Amino acid sequence: MTFAYDQATTGENLRRLLKDSRRWVNRRVDSLRLDADGTTRRYVSLDLTVPKDLVCGGAYQQMLVPLGVLEKGTKQRFDASHDGKAIPVLGRKDNSAIVAQMLKASQPSILSSAPGEDATGDDLFIKIAACDPVDSESIWTEYVTWSEGILSGCDLSPKQQDDLEAFDSLVDQMTRNFVLLVEVDDQLAGRRVVMKYALDQDEPMTNDPGTSRLVIAQAVPDLGFAASHHVELEVPAGLSVRDLKLVELRGAGDNQKDRFASKASTGRVAHVSIDPSTPDAIGILRAEVAVAKQGVFSFTIVTVWALLAASLTASFIRLFDDFFIRGEPEIPSPAASILLVGPALLISWMSRTPEHPMLARMLRPLRHMLTIAAFSLVVMAGLAAVKVQPWIWEYAWGLLLVLALVNVTWLIIFCMNVQLPTKRKFEFGVAYENEEDLEGH
Repeated sequence: MTFAYDQATTGENLRRLLKDSRRWVNRRVDSLRLDADGTTRRYVSLDLTVPKDLVCGGAYQQMLVPLGVLEKGTKQRFDASHDGKAIPVLGRKDNSAIVAQMLKASQPSILSSAPGEDATGDDLFIKIAACDPVDSESIWTEYVTWSEGILSGCDLSPKQQDDLEAFDSLVDQMTRNFVLLVEVDDQLAGRRVVMKYALDQDEPMTNDPGTSRLVIAQAVPDLGFAASHHVELEVPAGLSVRDLKLVELRGAGDNQKDRFASKASTGRVAHVSIDPSTPDAIGILRAEVAVAKQGVFSFTIVTVWALLAASLTASFIRLFDDFFIRGEPEIPSPAASILLVGPALLISWMSRTPEHPMLARMLRPLRHMLTIAAFSLVVMAGLAAVKVQPWIWEYAWGLLLVLALVNVTWLIIFCMNVQLPTKRKFEFGVAYENEEDLEGH
């Protein structure tokens, strides 16, 4: 790309735009949708006004606008738009050049003023901006070695130490993430506009306890990019969002507690918002998702308890058959064909259409319970259709009672959400050992 402005000036303006992003990015709405076709799609909408004095020059009569920070790596089905029309995204090579200039403009004076270090620093900043995710640790190590070599023997003032720590944090972020830059008409500078982008992403991190509820956790590395940050979560049919929490994390040396914004919900869609306290704020999105009460959940509850009741009733009648049964039971019994209708009905509740992996995981225990119930009905039908030895009949009926009790116990555990603590870690080093830590931190 041929830039209409000097790249160094563009890099400086980008630094100022990112540092003061809350001044010109009024609102960001980040929507995460777990679609029924199995994909996890992210939609981001930004209400912004690019300052005329901070235009980042692009091609002729174009300007570059940063829309946030994304994790490095291949992006699937990515698109960006303004006013319903697609807008171009800056390519990797040009993006790396601009971000490297931004890093150069952001570095503390104690690093930039070292004799003979300009060229080394420029090459290193290009590496930082252009590196692949697998190389991020080695590039970070190279940066640390370079900076420590310059600072060796230096007595830093408190301000210099703070500036250096802020720059270290920026470099660390740029080794694993990149600034999303789009190119739009420079006549939009000073005007309030809405820009959007969307992409497929990996399924959010979950604790996957095998019960009726699970916790979704996702890092928000650029929480402070907008003055007001909104998050919306939509889950597939069959699930519901019980609680949505957005947490602004405080640093280890900060005496203040993390800031929470939460919203209780009972439907498929939940929304929460927070006004970040600092431009460099990072956060965690936490959502509690549950199996919807209607549908397969309710059907499984009725099936499991009905099968247990039928098994216990039949066992009681068997113990006192002289009282309840008149004459010798007829084998094969017409009841066999009636019992076989049950497995067909239960198996019909097994979904054969594409679905989101999270929905499949959460419904898997219920489907296993229905499978056990269907197997039990098949065994009952077999006992009613075939005249077997008494000992076989007794053992088979004992198996049916055990399966019914196992199913009911499993259902109770599923409904009560009995689970072991799980650990959820994030790339920027924050870990909560279990749900109670996140709630009470």
